[in-house]
Amino acid sequence: MNTPRLNKKYQDYLFIIILALLAYWPVSFMLFSVKNDAINYFLAMRYNTSEAIQSGHFPLWSPYINLGYPLHGDMQSGTWNPVVLVLSLIRKYDIYWLQLETILTVIIAGFSFYKLLNHFNLKRVILLAGSAAYMLNGYITDSGQFLNWLYAAAYLPLIMLYTIRSFEKFSARDAFLLGLSFSLMLLSAYPADFILLGYVLLAYFIFSVIRYSKETGWIRSLIRCLKPVLIAGLSFCLICLPAILSYLPFLASIRRGNGVALDVALSNSQSPVNFLSILTPWPTLRLDWEQYTDPLIRNCYIGLIPLVFLIAFIRLRGKKTFLQYFLSGTLIFFLLFSLGKAGGLRVLTYYTLPLMDSFRHPANAKLFFLFAAQLLAFLAIDKYLKDPLPYQPAVFRTTNVLLIITGLLMITGLVKSRLFLLTTAIVKGSDRTALKNFYDSIRFSDFLFLNAAIAFTTLLVLRWLLKKHKLQRFMLPLLCAEMILIAQFMMPLTYFRTYSPQSVQQILNTQPAGYPIPDSQASLQELSADGMRYFNEIGCLNPFNKKPGRSDYIITPANLSWQLDFWEDTAFREKILQYPYFYIADTVYAIQDKNRFLSDSTMGKFALADLSSTVPQTPRTQQTAKASITSFGPAKIQFAVRSASPSFLVLLQNHYPNWEVWINGQKAEILTANHAFMGVLIPAGDQVVEFRYKATFILYMAIGSLLFTIAGLVYFSRRKKNTSEQKAD
Repeated sequence: MNTPRLNKKYQDYLFIIILALLAYWPVSFMLFSVKNDAINYFLAMRYNTSEAIQSGHFPLWSPYINLGYPLHGDMQSGTWNPVVLVLSLIRKYDIYWLQLETILTVIIAGFSFYKLLNHFNLKRVILLAGSAAYMLNGYITDSGQFLNWLYAAAYLPLIMLYTIRSFEKFSARDAFLLGLSFSLMLLSAYPADFILLGYVLLAYFIFSVIRYSKETGWIRSLIRCLKPVLIAGLSFCLICLPAILSYLPFLASIRRGNGVALDVALSNSQSPVNFLSILTPWPTLRLDWEQYTDPLIRNCYIGLIPLVFLIAFIRLRGKKTFLQYFLSGTLIFFLLFSLGKAGGLRVLTYYTLPLMDSFRHPANAKLFFLFAAQLLAFLAIDKYLKDPLPYQPAVFRTTNVLLIITGLLMITGLVKSRLFLLTTAIVKGSDRTALKNFYDSIRFSDFLFLNAAIAFTTLLVLRWLLKKHKLQRFMLPLLCAEMILIAQFMMPLTYFRTYSPQSVQQILNTQPAGYPIPDSQASLQELSADGMRYFNEIGCLNPFNKKPGRSDYIITPANLSWQLDFWEDTAFREKILQYPYFYIADTVYAIQDKNRFLSDSTMGKFALADLSSTVPQTPRTQQTAKASITSFGPAKIQFAVRSASPSFLVLLQNHYPNWEVWINGQKAEILTANHAFMGVLIPAGDQVVEFRYKATFILYMAIGSLLFTIAGLVYFSRRKKNTSEQKAD
């Protein structure tokens, strides 16, 4: 074992960790809270996931999200995310855990890009500079509110690393790791990124077959490329099978599961004006002209030093490698794709390729062209450091041109900037509110001048380093200083807000633990009353206060379709909200008698259900019928029911396929009640009624998946160790 080399690698990893902590200091040092979707959606999902695990349950179902929600079916909830599961095993999720996870994904992104660059035997300074630039590129600095987007950026370099290695020289270990890393993309990342990456890998496979066919012929080339695909595909299926079995019925249960209309698929395309962010990202925060892109997805920054060498690489004529051609094609394709309708490719793929009609946000595809751009750039920088002469003219010309452009941008911004007024405003106060007001008061021209001034200065220093042949020595500090500085004015919009994590945690600390039995006397409206009480601080409160209520804020972007139908039927919804979480219906109306149900103003609790297959007439239940919850959990709710005659028990939890009901140990039929919920006919007498969420096969598959993953990692790590020892001998 080469101990000095190993020590250097650990030192490099430590550098990446420290850089991430310093660059994203408002979040990593717990000074400011993450914001928007990170709080409103991801914290709620992870809190409920960890609550289940800490209570001894697998996180299959939450009774508190939108009147019942299948956590394991939501591709974005994090229930199958290994990082979330490990953190949830340690302790219950809170705001500090969420912020730690956010920084952890950035660190993983740095590690994975480092490993990818290391595959090419690049200089150490390139490994560190590339990792730093990747962690601070426009995609990652934009994505602080969307953990699944961050995970896509974190795992993409690993997947490409094992793809390259698997097709260059077949290794069962690399093919297994390709399947494992691709699994992480499905289990953790944004579904659209998983789909797009699938097509990237398919393209790499096709072009590899063509590439090797020139050497060995089509048949041998195809066999050579299919070997890693089969091992990776089998590994992927075995690892992801429980998640896939969870996702499929869920996708059939949501409106988005059947695809989206073209105009929806084109929403949040990248406006061409946002390519200003390639040089100066700050002004795009205030850029309204010809703008149709959300501010959280505009930034296309890769760093000025990588940009110079990317342009020089493009301008330089000469033979390029297979990987360089592939990355160049990836860059062009996804740049055009991100433009939506303007680029043409988003519309073409929408109509021609499977699954491409299932997601929005074409601008999110910038992940792939920024990744390709940075990888090409750092490969070019390494070539320059080893042999400057071929690159020198193109690098100097590019630097000079960019100096002229940034100089003009600086002058343009200065003409209309209000720097003196802004300086006066920040001197007047330094508390959180004053800083927010200062930030909000910065206009386009102010940002343009300030950012262009930084870019101009950076390019001047770069030109001096190139002239003095000192780039290798000072590139890393210059790149880190410039990109960290750029990130600071992006994060107030994309990562954090004025609230402190401590203020959020104070609210969480007052919420009950476990699964308390819901109040049988309170109506759903009363259980929902506090739902929006702390919305600015923590989002909807129901996932945290353990009251199965509902508010207008839907929490998740993928709600069950029948729950949406119920909620959008205002008159019906308002009547149901007056009922408690569970009740014995006094009268059960047939579904076609909905108008009678709504117009019935008599005192009592009613239900709407189809009983025609069960009883010939609509029963009335005596007022003496009683029901009470004797046991309550996320996957089992037990009732004691006493009634002198047959009765109809209604449970206002969403009716999802995995639910079953048992009466005195005998399985019964669940009927859909009140559009979206569950009901069951109860025989007369004393009965024990148990609603169970059954997903036994999925749990067994999850155990099998875990064992397969551990066995594969142990087997291939031992095999690698033995191979290394043989080489040493």
